Parts: sequence; C-alpha cells; structure tokens
Amino acid sequence: MADQKNRPFPDWLTAGLEAARLAPSGHNTQPWRFTWNSNELTVGWEAERDLTAGDPGGRYLLTSLGAAVESFALAAAERGVEARFHARFDRELRMAGVLEAVQRRGRSACGELAAMIPRRKTTRLPFEPARPGSVHLGGLQRVADCGGLQLRFTADPGHIRSLAETVAAGTERNLSAASVATEFCRWLRFPGDQRPDGLSATALEYNALETLAARVLLRPRALRAGHYTGLNRRMAATQARLALATPIFGLLTAAASDPAALIQAGRIMQRVWLEATRHGLRVHPMTAGIDYPDLTTTTLAIFGADQRELPVLCFRVGYGPSGNWARKRPISFNVE
Repeated sequence: MADQKNRPFPDWLTAGLEAARLAPSGHNTQPWRFTWNSNELTVGWEAERDLTAGDPGGRYLLTSLGAAVESFALAAAERGVEARFHARFDRELRMAGVLEAVQRRGRSACGELAAMIPRRKTTRLPFEPARPGSVHLGGLQRVADCGGLQLRFTADPGHIRSLAETVAAGTERNLSAASVATEFCRWLRFPGDQRPDGLSATALEYNALETLAARVLLRPRALRAGHYTGLNRRMAATQARLALATPIFGLLTAAASDPAALIQAGRIMQRVWLEATRHGLRVHPMTAGIDYPDLTTTTLAIFGADQRELPVLCFRVGYGPSGNWARKRPISFNVE
C-alpha cells in the first residue's frame, strides 16, 4: 500500500480496497485512485489512465469507477460496515465521490455476490451452443431491475448476426482512428512486459503465432496502413466471428447519462456480472457496437430498446471455458 504513514487500517478498509482493485475497466486500465481521510474514502481516477480517445465522454471510465465502488461496498458489508457512496463528481479534480463508512449490525445479505468478486473475469473464447436457462437470465434481470437499469437478452440468430456486424463495424472504425488505435496499442502487454495492467496477450487469448503477429500488426503505423490495405477490416472480422460464437447477447441500459447515473450504472453492471459468475455463466463485453451513434442506434433497435436509453454494456453471455486472468495492480491509496 502507498503512503500509509504508519497508521493501522481497519480490516473492512483493506478488504474493500482489495475487492475494488479487481473490478473491470476499459483496456484493464484500472483508473481508480483512493484517498482515505478519517471514515471517508474519496474515489477518483488517475489522469494517465483516462481513455480520452476511445472514451471521450467518460462513459466507460465512470461505469468502471462504479464497479470498483460496488466491489468495495460488498466486501465492506461482509465485515459489518455499510459503505455509503455520495456522488461528488468533479472532472477538473478527477473526483467521482466519497464512500462514507457506517457501522452496522450483522453480516451482509450479499455474501454470495461478494464471494464472486475474485472469481469474476472476462472470457474471450467461444461459448458452448447451450443457452443459459431462463431462471439464470431472469436472476440477472432482477438484479438490473432493482438497480433501476434495463437488461434485455436476444437469442435470435438474425439479431446475433446483426450484432456481429455492428461489432465488426465499430472495431474497424476504432482500429482505423489514429488516436483510438494509438491509445489501444499503448495498453497492450506482450510477453516480457510485467506491468500489472493493460491487455496482455494471455488475457486476450492469443496463441504463440497470434502473439507474434500482434507484435507486428498491432502498432499505430501498421494500423494506419491497415485502413487502406483492408487489414483492419479482416481483423474486425475476427471479432464478428467471436460474436457469432455465442448463444445469447445481453444489453444493459440506463435511463440517464449524467455522471452520478453512470457511476450507479457501473455499480449495477458489476452486480449483474457477479450474479452471472455465481450461476457459472461467462461474460464477454463487446462494446464496439455502442461506440458510435449510428451503431448505437442499430444496437438499441436490435434489442427493442428505446432510443433515449443509454447503453451501459453490450455483452456475450453463455457457458464455456473460463479464460485467463487479467493482471491487476497492487492495493494503493493515499492518506490525508
């Protein structure tokens, strides 16, 4: 831990921070920054971990901070402390809000979800053809409903083909946009790179040959050329094939897009993901199809959602191999 000033820290605080660091984030940037002051924990983010090109509106940043907040709250509740989050968003100060610690009697009723935090992961592998049961999917929808979000699923083959097309289109645009591609390449981690963040070749499920090819092709200059040679289109097609290798797609949406609403949406997103993990389901976010307004319009229409809703997460869900772990940074927080 960083800057602890030789103070003893309560068990619920260290457990909460350990859980928060395992939350999902765009490109596995793990942007969160925590500052402890008496019984309050300020939640913010580090400027160098903000995806300004790929996430200019901050949607993925805020939902990832929300996921970290929810993980912290679940772990703290298991130790008899209610962590109440108060949104105090300030982009200039890079501040999302504060977690206030309130002692409570008894243990949390969410122990099963808290236990899933170290088991949750992203799975970038083909899923089995078998569809998840309605009981499990209904459980995920109830979690979303309780948090004020909408969760819809589609198993229609035509819908999945259309979603695969939007994912491919969004992926090709991202690879062809110089600033987005450069940012993406900055977070790639190849064998020998021991940084505990980013997208490692192992977590991306690259084999030895794919890793070798990625070292050459996933570079800003190569991707700029790929826009003209068709390479980016072929690379995007691999995402389309992966999108087709799933029995069901899900779309989680929110009714509002202000910072407080997005942080709350991230909290519920994490709960949905943990609930899926509890039922043995694998989840793979595929957000390229909601990165651009026209593709977002198409994605919302496929799911029958209102065009005024804000997509929080579009994802594949099913049964299959668990995939590899993404690297995570050690616990770190400041003390005031």
